Amino acid sequence: MINQLVGQRYEVLEKVGESPLFTVYKARDRVANRVVAVKALTPTAAADSLFQEGLKSGMNAAALLDHPSITHFMEFGQEGETPYLITEFVRGINLKERIRRIAPFTMSVAVDFAVALGEALHYAHSLGQFHGDLRPQNIVVSPEGTLKITDFGVQRGVSRSPQAQRSIALRSAPYHAPELSTTLPGTASGDLYAVGAILYEMLTGSPVYSGDTPESIADQHAFSDIPSSRTINPGVPKAIEGIICKCLQKRTETRYRTAAELLNDLKAVRDALRFGKSLSWSPIDVEKYSLAGERPAVMEKVTSRRSEAVAEVAASSQAIPMPQQNSNRLRARDERVSIYLKAAIAAVVAIIFGCVLVMVGIYSFNWVEPKRVLAPQFIGKSIEDMRKLATTLKVKLNEHGEYLDKPRNIVYRTDKDPGSQLRPGSLLNVWYSKGPNYVDVPSLVGLTQEEAEEKLKQIGLKVGAVKSENSDKIEFGRIIRQNSAKRVQHDSDINIVLSDGSEIKTTEVTTPEPNPDTPILGSPPSNPDSSKPTVESTSSEETHTYSGRVVVRPDKHGSRQVRVEYTDSIGDHTVIDESYNENDKIPISFTYFGRKIKVRIYYDNVLQQEFNYQK
Repeated sequence: MINQLVGQRYEVLEKVGESPLFTVYKARDRVANRVVAVKALTPTAAADSLFQEGLKSGMNAAALLDHPSITHFMEFGQEGETPYLITEFVRGINLKERIRRIAPFTMSVAVDFAVALGEALHYAHSLGQFHGDLRPQNIVVSPEGTLKITDFGVQRGVSRSPQAQRSIALRSAPYHAPELSTTLPGTASGDLYAVGAILYEMLTGSPVYSGDTPESIADQHAFSDIPSSRTINPGVPKAIEGIICKCLQKRTETRYRTAAELLNDLKAVRDALRFGKSLSWSPIDVEKYSLAGERPAVMEKVTSRRSEAVAEVAASSQAIPMPQQNSNRLRARDERVSIYLKAAIAAVVAIIFGCVLVMVGIYSFNWVEPKRVLAPQFIGKSIEDMRKLATTLKVKLNEHGEYLDKPRNIVYRTDKDPGSQLRPGSLLNVWYSKGPNYVDVPSLVGLTQEEAEEKLKQIGLKVGAVKSENSDKIEFGRIIRQNSAKRVQHDSDINIVLSDGSEIKTTEVTTPEPNPDTPILGSPPSNPDSSKPTVESTSSEETHTYSGRVVVRPDKHGSRQVRVEYTDSIGDHTVIDESYNENDKIPISFTYFGRKIKVRIYYDNVLQQEFNYQK
């Protein structure tokens, strides 16, 4: 695909990566003038209809995510037989390769990466979005050290396809929570388990569990003890080991319940590392919860110690006499306060509290939660009308243009049914037809340039290069011929040749006055030695009138200085030299001597067109 134009928009520059499901290319978006990633499905994945169906559903959901640590999904399309995704392009290498090169990481770098993961997951989980396949291969680290999670939404396609599950099973297995099956698109608890496995690998340089097959690794996740990161890397503090252990618990109820809980502990560790505070605490009893199953002896020992401590506290509380309560002068003075004053104070407090509640309710109703609107019928509208409607409804429009055998620029599918609620600021996906890939070129001969542009626009074509030629058959300003292609691709340019014919040009022949006192403009001077003018018997003394117009080329260069000159039998002349805008139609009319003239048109002193005219 290198050097190809994908989707009539994305110029593929180079290949940057490959996986069992995608081949990734760096490309330039010619419309938005930015660099993007084109993720083309591999031939095996492209032939898997189950994977494609789930992938489209997952990526449409992922398009709602907008976070600095999550790559942004833009578009799903197809080039020939190859489906592709367009996503944000992130410079750098994936975290797996960075671990291979420099692990173990320093504590501060590992914790900063884990905090970035936690913040991204906290945002995604709050929107009901789960990654489901979080692993170092799906995390890109830029040269500046920022982190981006990729492939949100892909797991939904993998979960529907046994073939796709087999292709990535060995890569995903070291980070897959024991309670999950490959047919699940993901859970919040499963994502937090993966964060623990990734943090362990950043600090030790190796996965939590490894094996030759996905099944053997999955068995270790389910039944083996959680290995100690401090055993491999003694520099790991107790607090970080406890966080890892809590993330990697076999049972979901003993893990972190939310990404916010995990994030609180990670930020506490980060602050402690920055300010030199103690990290001897742990969010979980590592010795107990690193075991694969509960051991009664350990449980009894802990219970026994807890009971002894409670008994000691109770005994000590009985042995120490409680001090007698002394009288309080302030309390005695307070008892003398009038009951009416107390009632008034209580009423004022109640009124203030009620007003605060009312203000909070009004604020929440009018400002916090925008008023939702009901979605109208979108299907069948033109894409131009949809853009105006999106502005009126205050929603973001995500357009998916496809080449189909449907009416051009008409919406044929959306992700919102009529009557469903739309929240202002939400994303609305619409699919519209750009028409067929190839269209028949109509005949433009005899039309003006404006008429040709309108006719081509209706079928998805446009006017390309415009030239002019003399013609005695086609009147001035109308098309003589066009490039000969009968069937071209959508959005192609059609080159045309306009007539500089003579139908709207008039010629007047005048006879010079013999009176020397009234010479003709531009004629030879009178003979001083004769009482009569010298008149040559050549055609150079004939005067003619040329009439026509100059249409300023629509080249999007804005205003420019236009100069029109001509050369006749007596010399060079300037007709106009003024500033005009593109598409301006400038009428010209002048009288010249002789039968032949040469006309020149300049834009900003640069020659644009030159032609000869002969009477």
